[in-house]
Amino acid sequence: MSDGRGMGKRMGWLGLKDWAGCGFLARLSRDTRANTIAIVAAALIPLCGMIGGGFDLSRMYIVKTRLQHACDAGALAGRKSMGGGTWAQSSYMPRTMAERFFDANIASDAYGSNTITKSYSENAGKVTGTASAILPMTLMRVLGKTTETLTVTCESEMRLPNTDVMFVLDNTGSMASKARATDTMSKIDGLKQAVRCFYEIVARLDTVANCDAGAPSGGTGSQVQIRFGFVPYSTNVNVGRLLPTDWMADQANYNTRAQIGNSGNFRYGLMPVNVSGMKNGTGYNTTFDVQAGPNSGIRSTYRVNWTGCVEERKTAKTTDYTPIPSDALDLDVDTAPTPGDPDTQWRPGLPEITYMRKLRTSWDELNRDEVSSTSDTYYRYLQLIPYGFNYYCPAEARKLQQWPDASAFDAYVSSLTPTGNTYHDIGMIWGARLMSPDGMFKSENQFTPQGGEIQRHMIFMTDGDAVSSNCDYNAYGIHFYDRRQTDDVGNWQNCMNGTSLNSLTGQINSRLEALCDVVKNKNITLWVVSFGGGNLQSTEDRLERCASPGRYFLANDSAALQRTFKSIADQISALRLIK
Repeated sequence: MSDGRGMGKRMGWLGLKDWAGCGFLARLSRDTRANTIAIVAAALIPLCGMIGGGFDLSRMYIVKTRLQHACDAGALAGRKSMGGGTWAQSSYMPRTMAERFFDANIASDAYGSNTITKSYSENAGKVTGTASAILPMTLMRVLGKTTETLTVTCESEMRLPNTDVMFVLDNTGSMASKARATDTMSKIDGLKQAVRCFYEIVARLDTVANCDAGAPSGGTGSQVQIRFGFVPYSTNVNVGRLLPTDWMADQANYNTRAQIGNSGNFRYGLMPVNVSGMKNGTGYNTTFDVQAGPNSGIRSTYRVNWTGCVEERKTAKTTDYTPIPSDALDLDVDTAPTPGDPDTQWRPGLPEITYMRKLRTSWDELNRDEVSSTSDTYYRYLQLIPYGFNYYCPAEARKLQQWPDASAFDAYVSSLTPTGNTYHDIGMIWGARLMSPDGMFKSENQFTPQGGEIQRHMIFMTDGDAVSSNCDYNAYGIHFYDRRQTDDVGNWQNCMNGTSLNSLTGQINSRLEALCDVVKNKNITLWVVSFGGGNLQSTEDRLERCASPGRYFLANDSAALQRTFKSIADQISALRLIK
Protein backbone atom coordinates (compact mmCIF):
# COMPACT_ATOMS: atom_id res chain seq x y z
CA MET A 1 0.00 0.00 0.00
CA SER A 2 1.14 3.28 -0.53
CA ASP A 3 0.99 5.76 2.14
CA GLY A 4 -0.05 9.33 1.94
CA ARG A 5 3.44 10.57 1.86
CA GLY A 6 4.09 8.81 -1.48
CA MET A 7 1.03 10.37 -2.93
CA GLY A 8 2.22 13.70 -1.68
CA LYS A 9 5.55 13.25 -3.27
CA ARG A 10 3.97 12.44 -6.60
CA MET A 11 1.68 15.40 -6.35
CA GLY A 12 4.54 17.63 -5.30
CA TRP A 13 6.56 16.50 -8.23
CA LEU A 14 3.74 17.13 -10.62
CA GLY A 15 3.12 20.52 -9.09
CA LEU A 16 6.74 21.38 -9.50
CA LYS A 17 6.64 20.34 -13.12
CA ASP A 18 3.54 22.43 -13.76
CA TRP A 19 5.09 25.33 -12.05
CA ALA A 20 8.23 24.97 -14.11
CA GLY A 21 6.23 24.87 -17.39
CA CYS A 22 4.33 27.98 -16.51
CA GLY A 23 7.54 29.86 -15.77
CA PHE A 24 9.01 28.99 -19.14
CA LEU A 25 6.01 30.29 -20.97
CA ALA A 26 5.99 33.40 -18.90
CA ARG A 27 9.61 33.99 -19.61
CA LEU A 28 9.03 33.33 -23.29
CA SER A 29 6.20 35.81 -23.38
CA ARG A 30 8.51 38.42 -21.98
CA ASP A 31 11.37 37.68 -24.39
CA THR A 32 11.21 40.07 -27.54
CA ARG A 33 14.37 38.87 -29.20
CA ALA A 34 12.64 36.51 -31.55
CA ASN A 35 9.91 39.06 -32.43
CA THR A 36 12.30 41.38 -34.33
CA ILE A 37 12.52 39.02 -37.28
CA ALA A 38 8.78 38.87 -37.63
CA ILE A 39 8.37 42.63 -37.35
CA VAL A 40 11.08 43.34 -39.92
CA ALA A 41 9.60 40.80 -42.28
CA ALA A 42 6.16 42.36 -41.91
CA ALA A 43 7.55 45.89 -42.48
CA LEU A 44 9.57 45.14 -45.58
CA ILE A 45 6.71 45.66 -48.01
CA PRO A 46 5.50 49.08 -46.78
CA LEU A 47 9.12 50.15 -46.21
CA CYS A 48 9.98 49.36 -49.83
CA GLY A 49 6.86 51.26 -50.86
CA MET A 50 7.90 54.30 -48.86
CA ILE A 51 11.46 54.34 -50.18
CA GLY A 52 10.32 53.55 -53.70
CA GLY A 53 7.61 56.19 -53.47
CA GLY A 54 10.14 58.88 -52.57
CA PHE A 55 12.43 57.81 -55.38
CA ASP A 56 9.67 57.57 -57.97
CA LEU A 57 8.05 60.82 -56.83
CA SER A 58 11.39 62.56 -57.38
CA ARG A 59 11.53 61.12 -60.89
CA MET A 60 7.95 62.18 -61.53
CA TYR A 61 8.72 65.74 -60.41
CA ILE A 62 11.79 65.99 -62.61
CA VAL A 63 10.03 64.56 -65.66
CA LYS A 64 7.00 66.82 -65.20
CA THR A 65 9.26 69.85 -64.83
CA ARG A 66 11.11 68.99 -68.03
CA LEU A 67 7.80 68.32 -69.74
CA GLN A 68 6.50 71.73 -68.68
CA HIS A 69 9.64 73.48 -69.90
CA ALA A 70 9.38 71.74 -73.26
CA CYS A 71 5.69 72.59 -73.56
CA ASP A 72 6.38 76.24 -72.75
CA ALA A 73 9.25 76.41 -75.24
CA GLY A 74 7.06 74.98 -77.97
CA ALA A 75 4.20 77.38 -77.25
CA LEU A 76 6.57 80.36 -77.34
CA ALA A 77 8.21 79.21 -80.56
CA GLY A 78 4.87 78.55 -82.22
CA ARG A 79 3.48 81.94 -81.26
CA LYS A 80 6.65 83.74 -82.26
CA SER A 81 6.70 81.97 -85.61
CA MET A 82 3.09 82.97 -86.07
CA GLY A 83 3.99 86.64 -85.50
CA GLY A 84 1.22 88.86 -86.82
CA GLY A 85 -0.02 86.14 -89.13
CA THR A 86 -2.18 83.09 -88.75
CA TRP A 87 -1.68 79.61 -87.32
CA ALA A 88 -2.15 78.08 -90.74
CA GLN A 89 0.26 80.28 -92.70
CA SER A 90 2.36 78.32 -95.17
CA SER A 91 5.86 79.61 -94.42
CA TYR A 92 7.42 78.61 -91.11
CA MET A 93 4.34 76.64 -90.10
CA PRO A 94 3.83 77.66 -86.45
CA ARG A 95 2.67 74.19 -85.35
CA THR A 96 5.79 72.62 -86.84
CA MET A 97 8.00 75.14 -85.08
CA ALA A 98 6.23 74.49 -81.79
CA GLU A 99 6.76 70.75 -82.07
CA ARG A 100 10.41 71.14 -83.02
CA PHE A 101 11.15 73.28 -80.00
CA PHE A 102 9.28 70.84 -77.78
CA ASP A 103 11.40 67.94 -79.03
CA ALA A 104 14.60 69.94 -78.61
CA ASN A 105 13.85 70.59 -74.94
CA ILE A 106 13.15 67.06 -73.74
CA ALA A 107 14.73 63.67 -74.43
CA SER A 108 12.46 60.97 -75.81
CA ASP A 109 13.28 58.75 -72.79
CA ALA A 110 13.76 61.41 -70.14
CA TYR A 111 14.45 59.66 -66.80
CA GLY A 112 13.07 56.44 -68.16
CA SER A 113 9.81 57.92 -69.46
CA ASN A 114 8.25 56.73 -72.67
CA THR A 115 5.32 57.53 -74.97
CA ILE A 116 5.82 61.31 -74.85
CA THR A 117 3.09 63.19 -76.74
CA LYS A 118 2.46 66.86 -77.52
CA SER A 119 -0.32 68.84 -79.16
CA TYR A 120 -0.59 72.55 -80.03
CA SER A 121 -3.53 74.64 -81.24
CA GLU A 122 -4.35 78.35 -81.63
CA ASN A 123 -7.40 80.49 -80.93
CA ALA A 124 -7.67 84.29 -81.08
CA GLY A 125 -3.90 84.64 -81.25
CA LYS A 126 -3.27 82.42 -78.22
CA VAL A 127 -1.29 79.19 -78.68
CA THR A 128 -2.31 76.41 -76.29
CA GLY A 129 -0.31 73.23 -75.79
CA THR A 130 -0.74 69.96 -73.92
CA ALA A 131 1.93 67.34 -73.37
CA SER A 132 2.08 64.01 -71.58
CA ALA A 133 4.59 61.30 -70.73
CA ILE A 134 4.21 57.79 -69.32
CA LEU A 135 6.77 57.10 -66.58
CA PRO A 136 7.38 53.44 -65.50
CA MET A 137 7.65 53.00 -61.74
CA THR A 138 10.55 51.23 -60.00
CA LEU A 139 10.17 50.20 -56.34
CA MET A 140 6.54 51.32 -56.27
CA ARG A 141 5.76 48.27 -58.35
CA VAL A 142 5.65 46.29 -55.07
CA LEU A 143 2.52 48.28 -54.24
CA GLY A 144 0.99 47.52 -57.61
CA LYS A 145 1.79 50.89 -59.24
CA THR A 146 3.54 50.10 -62.52
CA THR A 147 3.27 53.44 -64.44
CA GLU A 148 2.24 57.05 -63.97
CA THR A 149 0.92 59.35 -66.74
CA LEU A 150 2.12 62.95 -66.36
CA THR A 151 0.26 65.79 -68.14
CA VAL A 152 1.00 69.51 -68.45
CA THR A 153 -0.59 72.47 -70.27
CA CYS A 154 0.94 75.70 -71.52
CA GLU A 155 -0.17 78.91 -73.24
CA SER A 156 1.53 81.68 -75.11
CA GLU A 157 0.00 84.75 -76.66
CA MET A 158 1.15 87.94 -78.37
CA ARG A 159 0.19 90.27 -75.59
CA LEU A 160 1.15 93.92 -75.80
CA PRO A 161 1.78 96.00 -72.76
CA ASN A 162 -0.64 98.92 -72.51
CA THR A 163 0.20 100.67 -75.76
CA ASP A 164 -0.59 103.98 -77.50
CA VAL A 165 0.07 104.35 -81.23
CA MET A 166 -0.34 107.76 -82.88
CA PHE A 167 -0.37 107.80 -86.69
CA VAL A 168 0.85 111.15 -88.08
CA LEU A 169 0.18 110.67 -91.78
CA ASP A 170 1.01 112.77 -94.82
CA ASN A 171 -2.27 113.39 -96.68
CA THR A 172 -0.91 115.85 -99.23
CA GLY A 173 -1.85 116.03 -102.88
CA SER A 174 1.13 113.96 -104.06
CA MET A 175 -0.28 110.96 -102.18
CA ALA A 176 -2.86 110.63 -104.97
CA SER A 177 -0.14 109.47 -107.38
CA LYS A 178 1.69 106.15 -107.51
CA ALA A 179 5.04 105.63 -105.85
CA ARG A 180 6.19 103.77 -108.96
CA ALA A 181 4.62 103.51 -112.36
CA THR A 182 4.48 99.75 -111.87
CA ASP A 183 2.78 100.04 -108.49
CA THR A 184 -0.65 98.45 -108.26
CA MET A 185 -2.25 101.33 -106.32
CA SER A 186 -1.87 104.98 -105.45
CA LYS A 187 0.20 105.98 -102.46
CA ILE A 188 -2.86 106.92 -100.41
CA ASP A 189 -4.43 103.52 -101.08
CA GLY A 190 -1.17 101.80 -100.23
CA LEU A 191 -1.08 103.77 -96.98
CA LYS A 192 -4.64 102.78 -96.12
CA GLN A 193 -3.85 99.11 -96.64
CA ALA A 194 -0.64 99.33 -94.58
CA VAL A 195 -2.46 101.02 -91.69
CA ARG A 196 -5.25 98.44 -91.75
CA CYS A 197 -2.79 95.55 -91.75
CA PHE A 198 -0.92 97.19 -88.88
CA TYR A 199 -4.18 97.31 -86.95
CA GLU A 200 -4.84 93.64 -87.70
CA ILE A 201 -1.49 92.66 -86.20
CA VAL A 202 -1.72 94.81 -83.09
CA ALA A 203 -5.46 94.77 -82.39
CA ARG A 204 -5.98 91.18 -83.63
CA LEU A 205 -9.17 92.15 -85.49
CA ASP A 206 -9.95 91.66 -89.17
CA THR A 207 -10.39 94.65 -91.51
CA VAL A 208 -11.41 94.84 -95.15
CA ALA A 209 -7.75 94.72 -96.19
CA ASN A 210 -6.27 91.56 -97.68
CA CYS A 211 -3.12 91.37 -95.56
CA ASP A 212 -0.19 89.02 -96.12
CA ALA A 213 -0.40 87.67 -92.59
CA GLY A 214 -3.93 86.36 -93.04
CA ALA A 215 -7.12 87.24 -91.18
CA PRO A 216 -6.84 87.50 -87.36
CA SER A 217 -9.65 87.16 -84.84
CA GLY A 218 -10.33 87.37 -81.15
CA GLY A 219 -8.95 90.82 -80.32
CA THR A 220 -6.54 91.52 -77.48
CA GLY A 221 -8.91 90.93 -74.59
CA SER A 222 -9.65 93.21 -71.67
CA GLN A 223 -6.36 92.75 -69.82
CA VAL A 224 -4.48 95.40 -71.81
CA GLN A 225 -5.31 98.82 -73.21
CA ILE A 226 -4.47 99.31 -76.88
CA ARG A 227 -5.23 102.75 -78.33
CA PHE A 228 -4.76 104.31 -81.76
CA GLY A 229 -4.88 107.98 -82.71
CA PHE A 230 -4.64 109.82 -86.04
CA VAL A 231 -3.31 113.17 -87.22
CA PRO A 232 -3.69 113.42 -91.01
CA TYR A 233 -1.83 116.52 -92.16
CA SER A 234 -1.22 118.58 -95.26
CA THR A 235 -1.34 122.38 -95.20
CA ASN A 236 -3.42 122.20 -92.02
CA VAL A 237 -4.69 119.75 -89.44
CA ASN A 238 -8.31 119.23 -88.48
CA VAL A 239 -8.29 119.24 -84.67
CA GLY A 240 -10.66 122.05 -83.64
CA ARG A 241 -13.56 119.94 -82.41
CA LEU A 242 -11.25 117.86 -80.22
CA LEU A 243 -10.48 120.89 -78.05
CA PRO A 244 -12.38 122.28 -75.06
CA THR A 245 -14.25 125.41 -76.08
CA ASP A 246 -12.30 127.69 -73.73
CA TRP A 247 -9.13 126.79 -75.64
CA MET A 248 -10.57 128.56 -78.69
CA ALA A 249 -10.55 132.35 -78.92
CA ASP A 250 -13.80 134.30 -79.11
CA GLN A 251 -12.20 136.98 -81.28
CA ALA A 252 -9.21 137.00 -83.63
CA ASN A 253 -7.81 139.01 -86.54
CA TYR A 254 -8.51 137.85 -90.09
CA ASN A 255 -7.78 139.26 -93.54
CA THR A 256 -11.36 140.06 -94.33
CA ARG A 257 -13.69 142.91 -95.19
CA ALA A 258 -16.36 144.89 -93.39
CA GLN A 259 -18.98 147.35 -94.58
CA ILE A 260 -18.43 151.01 -93.78
CA GLY A 261 -21.67 152.25 -92.26
CA ASN A 262 -24.62 151.79 -94.61
CA SER A 263 -22.92 153.28 -97.63
CA GLY A 264 -22.07 150.12 -99.50
CA ASN A 265 -18.38 150.86 -99.22
CA PHE A 266 -16.19 147.98 -97.94
CA ARG A 267 -12.93 148.16 -96.13
CA TYR A 268 -10.49 145.30 -96.89
CA GLY A 269 -7.73 144.56 -94.40
CA LEU A 270 -6.65 142.78 -91.24
CA MET A 271 -9.39 143.34 -88.71
CA PRO A 272 -10.95 141.70 -85.65
CA VAL A 273 -13.69 139.14 -86.12
CA ASN A 274 -16.04 137.86 -83.43
CA VAL A 275 -16.12 134.08 -83.81
CA SER A 276 -17.75 133.18 -80.49
CA GLY A 277 -20.81 131.91 -82.36
CA MET A 278 -18.92 128.69 -83.14
CA LYS A 279 -19.40 127.61 -79.51
CA ASN A 280 -22.59 126.09 -78.19
CA GLY A 281 -21.71 125.45 -74.59
CA THR A 282 -19.29 122.53 -74.37
CA GLY A 283 -19.39 121.82 -78.11
CA TYR A 284 -19.18 123.49 -81.49
CA ASN A 285 -21.53 124.51 -84.27
CA THR A 286 -20.79 123.45 -87.82
CA THR A 287 -22.39 126.62 -89.18
CA PHE A 288 -22.50 129.94 -87.35
CA ASP A 289 -22.55 133.72 -87.77
CA VAL A 290 -19.41 135.83 -87.48
CA GLN A 291 -19.13 139.61 -87.22
CA ALA A 292 -16.21 141.34 -88.88
CA GLY A 293 -14.90 144.82 -88.08
CA PRO A 294 -14.85 147.00 -84.98
CA ASN A 295 -17.93 148.53 -83.45
CA SER A 296 -17.30 152.03 -84.82
CA GLY A 297 -19.63 151.79 -87.76
CA ILE A 298 -17.66 149.15 -89.69
CA ARG A 299 -19.25 145.74 -89.51
CA SER A 300 -20.36 142.83 -91.66
CA THR A 301 -22.09 139.66 -90.60
CA TYR A 302 -21.38 136.41 -92.40
CA ARG A 303 -22.84 132.94 -92.16
CA VAL A 304 -19.90 130.54 -92.35
CA ASN A 305 -19.21 126.82 -92.36
CA TRP A 306 -16.38 125.54 -90.21
CA THR A 307 -14.74 122.23 -91.14
CA GLY A 308 -12.59 122.02 -88.00
CA CYS A 309 -9.13 123.21 -89.06
CA VAL A 310 -7.51 125.84 -86.85
CA GLU A 311 -5.00 128.65 -87.00
CA GLU A 312 -2.10 128.31 -84.58
CA ARG A 313 -1.45 130.43 -81.54
CA LYS A 314 1.38 132.94 -81.16
CA THR A 315 4.77 132.02 -82.61
CA ALA A 316 8.22 133.58 -82.84
CA LYS A 317 9.97 134.98 -85.91
CA THR A 318 13.30 133.17 -85.95
CA THR A 319 15.26 130.62 -87.90
CA ASP A 320 16.74 128.83 -84.89
CA TYR A 321 14.47 126.57 -82.88
CA THR A 322 17.14 124.83 -80.83
CA PRO A 323 16.20 125.43 -78.11
CA ILE A 324 12.58 126.33 -78.82
CA PRO A 325 12.03 130.01 -77.95
CA SER A 326 9.82 130.57 -74.92
CA ASP A 327 7.52 132.89 -76.87
CA ALA A 328 6.90 130.28 -79.60
CA LEU A 329 3.68 129.10 -77.99
CA ASP A 330 2.77 127.14 -81.09
CA LEU A 331 5.70 124.79 -80.43
CA ASP A 332 4.74 124.29 -76.79
CA VAL A 333 3.02 120.90 -76.94
CA ASP A 334 2.12 120.72 -73.24
CA THR A 335 0.81 124.04 -71.92
CA ALA A 336 -2.94 124.52 -72.21
CA PRO A 337 -4.32 127.91 -73.31
CA THR A 338 -5.32 130.55 -70.82
CA PRO A 339 -9.02 131.31 -71.31
CA GLY A 340 -9.46 134.88 -72.48
CA ASP A 341 -5.85 135.22 -73.71
CA PRO A 342 -5.97 134.95 -77.53
CA ASP A 343 -2.18 134.67 -77.82
CA THR A 344 -2.42 131.30 -76.09
CA GLN A 345 -5.60 130.13 -77.83
CA TRP A 346 -6.43 128.70 -81.22
CA ARG A 347 -8.91 130.15 -83.71
CA PRO A 348 -11.02 128.57 -86.45
CA GLY A 349 -9.76 128.54 -90.01
CA LEU A 350 -12.38 130.50 -91.98
CA PRO A 351 -11.64 130.75 -95.70
CA GLU A 352 -15.15 132.04 -96.39
CA ILE A 353 -14.39 135.42 -94.78
CA THR A 354 -10.79 135.67 -96.04
CA TYR A 355 -10.09 138.06 -98.92
CA MET A 356 -6.99 138.34 -101.07
CA ARG A 357 -7.41 142.10 -101.23
CA LYS A 358 -6.57 144.19 -104.27
CA LEU A 359 -6.29 141.07 -106.43
CA ARG A 360 -8.95 141.51 -109.08
CA THR A 361 -7.74 141.01 -112.62
CA SER A 362 -3.96 140.68 -112.49
CA TRP A 363 -1.47 139.01 -110.14
CA ASP A 364 0.67 142.12 -109.89
CA GLU A 365 -2.20 143.82 -108.08
CA LEU A 366 -1.56 141.59 -105.06
CA ASN A 367 -0.25 143.56 -102.07
CA ARG A 368 -0.81 144.02 -98.35
CA ASP A 369 -2.26 147.52 -98.39
CA GLU A 370 -5.66 148.04 -96.89
CA VAL A 371 -8.19 149.33 -99.36
CA SER A 372 -11.72 150.68 -99.40
CA SER A 373 -13.95 150.25 -102.38
CA THR A 374 -17.54 150.43 -103.46
CA SER A 375 -16.86 147.57 -105.84
CA ASP A 376 -17.65 144.02 -104.82
CA THR A 377 -14.92 142.59 -107.04
CA TYR A 378 -12.25 142.09 -104.40
CA TYR A 379 -12.29 138.35 -104.48
CA ARG A 380 -12.82 136.20 -101.47
CA TYR A 381 -10.34 133.40 -100.88
CA LEU A 382 -12.55 130.54 -102.00
CA GLN A 383 -13.41 132.44 -105.16
CA LEU A 384 -9.76 132.40 -106.15
CA ILE A 385 -9.53 128.69 -106.84
CA PRO A 386 -9.09 129.37 -110.60
CA TYR A 387 -6.04 131.44 -109.67
CA GLY A 388 -4.43 128.58 -107.76
CA PHE A 389 -5.49 129.53 -104.23
CA ASN A 390 -6.86 126.73 -102.17
CA TYR A 391 -7.74 125.97 -98.61
CA TYR A 392 -6.82 122.44 -97.56
CA CYS A 393 -8.43 120.86 -94.53
CA PRO A 394 -7.80 117.09 -94.22
CA ALA A 395 -9.87 114.47 -92.43
CA GLU A 396 -10.61 115.16 -88.78
CA ALA A 397 -7.90 113.97 -86.40
CA ARG A 398 -8.68 111.40 -83.72
CA LYS A 399 -7.47 111.42 -80.15
CA LEU A 400 -6.02 108.21 -78.76
CA GLN A 401 -8.86 105.76 -78.30
CA GLN A 402 -9.59 102.07 -78.31
CA TRP A 403 -11.05 100.74 -81.58
CA PRO A 404 -12.81 97.47 -80.64
CA ASP A 405 -14.88 97.65 -83.83
CA ALA A 406 -12.81 96.99 -86.95
CA SER A 407 -15.55 98.45 -89.17
CA ALA A 408 -15.23 101.82 -87.40
CA PHE A 409 -11.46 101.72 -87.92
CA ASP A 410 -12.03 100.87 -91.60
CA ALA A 411 -14.46 103.73 -92.02
CA TYR A 412 -12.05 106.26 -90.56
CA VAL A 413 -9.12 105.09 -92.68
CA SER A 414 -11.37 105.31 -95.76
CA SER A 415 -11.93 109.02 -95.04
CA LEU A 416 -8.25 109.90 -95.63
CA THR A 417 -8.06 112.03 -98.79
CA PRO A 418 -4.94 113.52 -100.41
CA THR A 419 -4.98 117.29 -100.80
CA GLY A 420 -2.75 120.28 -100.23
CA ASN A 421 0.91 121.05 -99.67
CA THR A 422 3.36 119.44 -97.26
CA TYR A 423 3.73 121.12 -93.87
CA HIS A 424 5.43 118.44 -91.77
CA ASP A 425 5.71 120.62 -88.69
CA ILE A 426 1.98 121.11 -88.15
CA GLY A 427 1.43 117.34 -88.23
CA MET A 428 4.20 116.72 -85.70
CA ILE A 429 2.96 119.50 -83.40
CA TRP A 430 -0.49 117.96 -83.06
CA GLY A 431 0.73 114.38 -82.95
CA ALA A 432 2.84 115.36 -79.94
CA ARG A 433 0.03 117.34 -78.29
CA LEU A 434 -2.54 114.58 -78.60
CA MET A 435 -0.31 111.87 -77.12
CA SER A 436 1.92 113.68 -74.64
CA PRO A 437 1.69 112.16 -71.14
CA ASP A 438 2.71 115.51 -69.60
CA GLY A 439 0.55 118.06 -71.35
CA MET A 440 -2.94 119.31 -71.89
CA PHE A 441 -4.36 115.79 -72.31
CA LYS A 442 -2.38 114.39 -69.38
CA SER A 443 -5.47 113.05 -67.59
CA GLU A 444 -6.19 110.81 -70.58
CA ASN A 445 -2.64 109.86 -71.51
CA GLN A 446 -0.50 109.51 -68.40
CA PHE A 447 -1.86 106.16 -67.17
CA THR A 448 -4.61 103.71 -68.00
CA PRO A 449 -7.87 104.09 -66.03
CA GLN A 450 -6.54 101.33 -63.77
CA GLY A 451 -3.29 103.21 -63.18
CA GLY A 452 -1.18 101.08 -65.53
CA GLU A 453 1.95 102.24 -67.32
CA ILE A 454 1.73 102.90 -71.07
CA GLN A 455 4.25 102.36 -73.86
CA ARG A 456 4.02 105.09 -76.50
CA HIS A 457 4.75 105.01 -80.23
CA MET A 458 4.37 107.64 -82.92
CA ILE A 459 4.47 106.58 -86.58
CA PHE A 460 5.28 109.57 -88.79
CA MET A 461 4.87 108.81 -92.49
CA THR A 462 5.53 111.17 -95.38
CA ASP A 463 5.96 110.80 -99.10
CA GLY A 464 8.26 113.70 -99.70
CA ASP A 465 10.01 116.99 -99.18
CA ALA A 466 8.38 119.89 -97.40
CA VAL A 467 6.40 122.09 -99.84
CA SER A 468 5.02 125.50 -98.93
CA SER A 469 3.37 128.40 -100.69
CA ASN A 470 3.27 132.03 -99.67
CA CYS A 471 -0.41 132.16 -100.60
CA ASP A 472 -1.52 128.98 -98.84
CA TYR A 473 -4.13 129.57 -96.18
CA ASN A 474 -2.43 127.44 -93.54
CA ALA A 475 -2.22 127.18 -89.77
CA TYR A 476 -0.39 130.54 -89.69
CA GLY A 477 -2.82 132.43 -91.91
CA ILE A 478 -1.66 133.48 -95.37
CA HIS A 479 2.11 133.94 -95.37
CA PHE A 480 2.03 136.78 -97.88
CA TYR A 481 -0.34 138.80 -95.68
CA ASP A 482 0.14 137.64 -92.09
CA ARG A 483 3.94 137.05 -91.90
CA ARG A 484 3.75 135.43 -88.48
CA GLN A 485 6.86 133.25 -88.93
CA THR A 486 9.02 135.35 -91.26
CA ASP A 487 8.91 138.52 -93.31
CA ASP A 488 10.65 136.77 -96.19
CA VAL A 489 7.48 135.68 -97.96
CA GLY A 490 8.22 136.40 -101.62
CA ASN A 491 6.02 138.38 -103.98
CA TRP A 492 3.05 138.10 -106.25
CA GLN A 493 5.03 136.00 -108.74
CA ASN A 494 5.58 133.30 -106.12
CA CYS A 495 1.83 133.23 -105.52
CA MET A 496 1.18 133.02 -109.23
CA ASN A 497 3.47 130.09 -109.98
CA GLY A 498 3.22 128.34 -106.59
CA THR A 499 6.97 128.45 -105.96
CA SER A 500 7.99 126.90 -102.65
CA LEU A 501 10.15 129.49 -100.94
CA ASN A 502 13.35 128.45 -99.16
CA SER A 503 12.50 130.76 -96.26
CA LEU A 504 9.13 129.11 -95.62
CA THR A 505 10.34 125.58 -96.33
CA GLY A 506 13.29 126.17 -94.02
CA GLN A 507 10.83 127.14 -91.29
CA ILE A 508 9.00 123.84 -91.71
CA ASN A 509 12.20 121.79 -91.65
CA SER A 510 13.87 123.48 -88.68
CA ARG A 511 10.68 123.42 -86.65
CA LEU A 512 10.18 119.74 -87.52
CA GLU A 513 13.63 118.83 -86.21
CA ALA A 514 13.02 120.69 -82.95
CA LEU A 515 9.68 118.91 -82.50
CA CYS A 516 11.19 115.48 -83.20
CA ASP A 517 13.49 116.03 -80.22
CA VAL A 518 10.52 117.08 -78.08
CA VAL A 519 8.71 113.84 -78.91
CA LYS A 520 11.71 111.59 -78.24
CA ASN A 521 12.45 113.35 -74.97
CA LYS A 522 9.01 112.27 -73.76
CA ASN A 523 10.03 108.61 -74.01
CA ILE A 524 7.91 108.20 -77.12
CA THR A 525 9.40 105.85 -79.70
CA LEU A 526 9.32 107.81 -82.95
CA TRP A 527 9.09 105.66 -86.08
CA VAL A 528 9.64 107.58 -89.32
CA VAL A 529 8.74 106.15 -92.71
CA SER A 530 9.73 107.82 -95.98
CA PHE A 531 7.43 106.53 -98.71
CA GLY A 532 7.91 106.59 -102.47
CA GLY A 533 11.54 107.57 -102.88
CA GLY A 534 12.77 110.40 -105.07
CA ASN A 535 13.22 112.83 -102.19
CA LEU A 536 16.17 115.11 -101.66
CA GLN A 537 19.00 113.46 -99.76
CA SER A 538 18.81 116.30 -97.25
CA THR A 539 15.19 115.33 -96.61
CA GLU A 540 16.05 111.68 -96.05
CA ASP A 541 18.88 112.65 -93.72
CA ARG A 542 16.55 114.93 -91.78
CA LEU A 543 13.89 112.23 -91.45
CA GLU A 544 16.48 109.73 -90.25
CA ARG A 545 17.68 112.19 -87.60
CA CYS A 546 14.08 112.74 -86.61
CA ALA A 547 13.47 109.06 -85.87
CA SER A 548 14.42 107.23 -82.71
CA PRO A 549 17.66 105.23 -83.21
CA GLY A 550 17.08 102.37 -85.64
CA ARG A 551 13.48 103.45 -86.31
CA TYR A 552 13.83 105.03 -89.76
CA PHE A 553 12.53 103.19 -92.83
CA LEU A 554 12.49 103.85 -96.57
CA ALA A 555 9.67 102.20 -98.54
CA ASN A 556 9.80 102.69 -102.30
CA ASP A 557 6.39 101.25 -103.20
CA SER A 558 3.12 100.12 -101.64
CA ALA A 559 4.25 96.54 -101.10
CA ALA A 560 7.37 97.77 -99.29
CA LEU A 561 5.21 100.13 -97.21
CA GLN A 562 3.03 97.24 -96.05
CA ARG A 563 6.12 95.21 -95.14
CA THR A 564 7.48 98.20 -93.23
CA PHE A 565 4.29 98.72 -91.24
CA LYS A 566 4.16 94.99 -90.52
CA SER A 567 7.73 95.09 -89.24
CA ILE A 568 6.91 98.02 -86.98
CA ALA A 569 3.79 96.26 -85.69
CA ASP A 570 5.74 93.08 -85.00
CA GLN A 571 8.39 95.02 -83.10
CA ILE A 572 5.83 96.90 -81.04
CA SER A 573 4.07 93.64 -80.18
CA ALA A 574 5.69 91.95 -77.18
CA LEU A 575 5.59 88.16 -76.84
CA ARG A 576 4.71 87.12 -73.33
CA LEU A 577 4.25 83.64 -71.84
CA ILE A 578 1.17 83.76 -69.66
CA LYS A 579 1.03 80.15 -68.41
